[in-house]
Amino acid sequence: MTRVFCLLLIFLPLTVCGQKAFKPIRTALKAKNYKEVINQVNKLREDSTYRHSADLCLYMIEGQKGLNDAENTKLYLKKNYDTVSFFSTTRQIVEEAVKVDSIQRAELGDKDAEKSKQWRTAMEHVKRYFPNIHPAARFFFRKGNYAEAMDYLRLSVDLPATPLGKHLALSGQNRIPHTALYLLAAFNEKNYPEVHRYETDALADTTSRPLIVESLVYTAEAEGDTARYHHWLREGFNAYPEQTVFFTRLADLYAQHHDFQSVMQIADELLQKDSASVSARLAQCMALLNMAQLDACIQAGRDLLAVDTANVEAHYYIGASFVGKATQVQLPANALSKAYTQALKQQQAYYREAETSLETYRTLAPNLQKRWAPLLYKVYLALNEGKKFAEIEKILQWLKM
Repeated sequence: MTRVFCLLLIFLPLTVCGQKAFKPIRTALKAKNYKEVINQVNKLREDSTYRHSADLCLYMIEGQKGLNDAENTKLYLKKNYDTVSFFSTTRQIVEEAVKVDSIQRAELGDKDAEKSKQWRTAMEHVKRYFPNIHPAARFFFRKGNYAEAMDYLRLSVDLPATPLGKHLALSGQNRIPHTALYLLAAFNEKNYPEVHRYETDALADTTSRPLIVESLVYTAEAEGDTARYHHWLREGFNAYPEQTVFFTRLADLYAQHHDFQSVMQIADELLQKDSASVSARLAQCMALLNMAQLDACIQAGRDLLAVDTANVEAHYYIGASFVGKATQVQLPANALSKAYTQALKQQQAYYREAETSLETYRTLAPNLQKRWAPLLYKVYLALNEGKKFAEIEKILQWLKM
């Protein structure tokens, strides 16, 4: 008897203390002051004694449920209601119920936890409110509240796959589209580590896969992962050649590494699928000029103008190629020889061709002085065009300032 009495003395104060601590919560609940219920629960949770109390979770559920019902009633009566509050309380109810499951299993074990009234009550709330997590996730995503959307999307994706979710037979049919939304939300938040959380599942969403791959391209770039950047660019180009972002960035990447043969290869691949591709022909011009294949570059520039008469850059590549051909002409040492005269005539002809194209380019792109000014400087100097040379010299001096 003495031992039993001692044990009662040990546990009785905690029980009495707990009941006393919960009294403000019950009072607020009775008065239907649900915001005060929530405030009192949060206040009590600051005390480590009650932090992991299943009862406290259930009280929080009641508080959140009261606020949720109020918004739901407004909706039913076709009155203005707070959608954010409605969805926020929905998520809090589900998350508190999941806490009950965790607390009960830790205290009682799996089998006994599932027999307890607290556990069954909490699980009824999960089954009732979890379906609303899905539209909530999409609501916040559409509103551009990506950080908020991520919280709902994680719950939507993760909970059905847990032992608890399987036990309650929670629907996981939204998993694939919601993992795609999560990846996009994380990308828009520039939360790059989270972009990879559901990456594999997100890529299975055929509807948004092009946008997913594009987001993975930019993510790899932001993370400085060149290998993955190249991988996703190549993946995007192979699967969606009509989307120029993959081709142009892939061509730029190869050009940065002076791999102009690869630029030509992907340009040929794209032209096989789309013979009128301006991007492919422009890339060809750039690669051919850098490889000093000047005749081929001139032809590529003319082919580009044939499919896009308004293309400005074509004039630059044609003009730059003719300047290159002019500088390749070797003038014999004897300035009085016939060979010298012929070579000079040929060189002058190339410069005249360059002048026509580069002046057209200058007219169409007046703000790109750094591209046309140095080339026109060479042309005007070689053709002994004094006034034009003096003008271009001033422009070059201004550019150096």
